[in-house]
Amino acid sequence: MYVIKLPLVVNDYARRRLEIRFKQAGCSLYNAVLGECLKRMRKYKELKKPADELYKIGKKDEAKLIYSQAIKDSGFYFRSADAKHGLNDSINQFSAQMCKSCWIHHHIGSKVCYTLSERAFEAVKKIVIGTKQKDVQYRKKSKRVNFKRTKNGLDSLVGIGDRGQTKEIMWKPKHIMRKNGNKTIISNCVVWKKVVLPVILDESDELVRRFIEDKPVVKTVLIRRKRVGKRISYWAHLSFDGSPVVKTKNRCGVGVVGVDLGPNKIAVFTPTKIEYISFESLEHYAEKIKKIQRTLSRLQRLHNPNNFHPNFINKRGKKSLGKVKKGRLSWVVSKRQQKLYDDVADLSRRKAELRRDLHGKVANTIRSMGDKLHIEQNHIKKWQQDKKLSKLVTRYAPASLVTFLTQKFGIENTLFLNTYATTLSQICPNCLKKQKKPLGERVHECDCGCVLDRDITSAFLAYCCTDENTLQESRVQQLYKEYGIFLEASCNTIQPVLDRRSKVGCGLPQKDNECHNLVTWEIEKSAA
Repeated sequence: MYVIKLPLVVNDYARRRLEIRFKQAGCSLYNAVLGECLKRMRKYKELKKPADELYKIGKKDEAKLIYSQAIKDSGFYFRSADAKHGLNDSINQFSAQMCKSCWIHHHIGSKVCYTLSERAFEAVKKIVIGTKQKDVQYRKKSKRVNFKRTKNGLDSLVGIGDRGQTKEIMWKPKHIMRKNGNKTIISNCVVWKKVVLPVILDESDELVRRFIEDKPVVKTVLIRRKRVGKRISYWAHLSFDGSPVVKTKNRCGVGVVGVDLGPNKIAVFTPTKIEYISFESLEHYAEKIKKIQRTLSRLQRLHNPNNFHPNFINKRGKKSLGKVKKGRLSWVVSKRQQKLYDDVADLSRRKAELRRDLHGKVANTIRSMGDKLHIEQNHIKKWQQDKKLSKLVTRYAPASLVTFLTQKFGIENTLFLNTYATTLSQICPNCLKKQKKPLGERVHECDCGCVLDRDITSAFLAYCCTDENTLQESRVQQLYKEYGIFLEASCNTIQPVLDRRSKVGCGLPQKDNECHNLVTWEIEKSAA
């Protein structure tokens, strides 16, 4: 299954209809179902208290009967088979009756109503059961649920039917509109309850061009409401069955690719090419957000002096700002503050979109170099606990890049290496001597005279690992004799550039259009 995103052309009439559906009708229905789920959850907890006491005593059979009776009386099924499929019949019937009995059915149909009810039920289920965490046995439970504000509205609406696309939101290659006895034919549009939304097809894009030529069957249509500054745009996400179309520039390579992942950089090794990729272009947005947040902090203290403790002099003799007082406080927000808050939200959105695009470019580049991935299984949660690396992890999101890579290569073609067992960054590829190095030391220097870049050396050793998740000494020495000159040439090329950029100030881009390019150094074997 794959998705194609297309922008929609929205006139004044369609915009008014969509705003009502996303803000008023959608939010009202979601909040009502969410409140009903919370009500049934509280009733279930009250009814099962006697069963909990019997279960502690050891009377399990009597406790099971009370549990089953409590589930029937409350109408809240979360541990039964209905939890696997999403929604149970009683909550679905409640949402359908509410939709038909008021003005909401004029704007939202049964299929969209079902998906909204399922979304509310999943939110409450996170409180009771929790969500399963990666590499952790227990489930993380949420503390509370959030009701939707009509001021902000919903971000997306979709109706999923049992037989392909629904009768509410559907894709039509040709749609005939009749008005005052006249017929007009609109091609390539999304139709939702008499609202016709034509799409913009950019034929320069290879995916869109193949979509026009092949004409695949559209499974579902999701309409997304996207806020860009003060302007709101609408997009159609069309989902199809099958494997996605691969662009010609992203054709798959053949062979093993060794990857060493860092918080803000990534090193890639193949027998024919070495790449060292940096995500420093995201620093441009991070610096802008940092300046605005400083201004917001000053304005907040200026307009609300009674909400902060007085300033004091710390143990080192420096002046420190007072912390926020505990308890419920009333805050004054000026118009300038509100404008700055909007600017921070817009910059954060643009930074997230740019990061996602850069991760996609890097994943496609690495996929074009080979068909099997060897990468260390880094513990990114421990990076977040480190004071030096926590900001880099928040800013560059390396876990998102790992997700992109596993999607491109596939789980069966991805080999995750145990960091503690292999210790790739501490092994010399020449003499195979293990030497511990601090995190700030980025150049590998050994007593045998081997001087290499630490990240590229780790990528080379990851390439040398076998499918059994082990590092064979004979294989490493054999491959180092062949590619040793290649690795030394990469170190002599990359390290002087990195030292110069760190002294200058990382070479931050000064304009927004300079941020969309990756900072990449490539070394080919022929050049070495």
